[in-house]
Amino acid sequence: MRYQQHRNAILEPEQMARTRRAKLFSSVTNLKEVKFNKQSRAMAKLIPPRFSDHQSAWTDGSFLFILTEPYCDQYPPACDLAYIHVPVKLAPYGGGFSSSSTATPGTNSFLYTYCEDMFELRDIENALLQANCKAPAWNEV
Repeated sequence: MRYQQHRNAILEPEQMARTRRAKLFSSVTNLKEVKFNKQSRAMAKLIPPRFSDHQSAWTDGSFLFILTEPYCDQYPPACDLAYIHVPVKLAPYGGGFSSSSTATPGTNSFLYTYCEDMFELRDIENALLQANCKAPAWNEV
């Protein structure tokens, strides 16, 4: 999967922090990253193009989610999907890495799902917000 690193790879701080955040995101949300298929590609097409960078598909076994992490400092406009903003400390990609304690990533992270699954999305949002209080800095390795 895109956020998992090869066992024998020599990891740079950016990859180490990204791997840590991806594992934390998965653990907190109980979501597993999956390969794109017909259903996830159809959902991804509903995301406004400017907000569709760095897409990945995730599931809890029952519901499908698309995570996007665009280089954008705005929130997406209304679309046919429900979405939440993923806290920086738990966002897997976190582009524009810097080890400075005052640095922030150049990306924002949004988790989308179908509107009828909005209640599941709200449960995930609550879990992320709670975990964010105790999570290490986004760029900590």
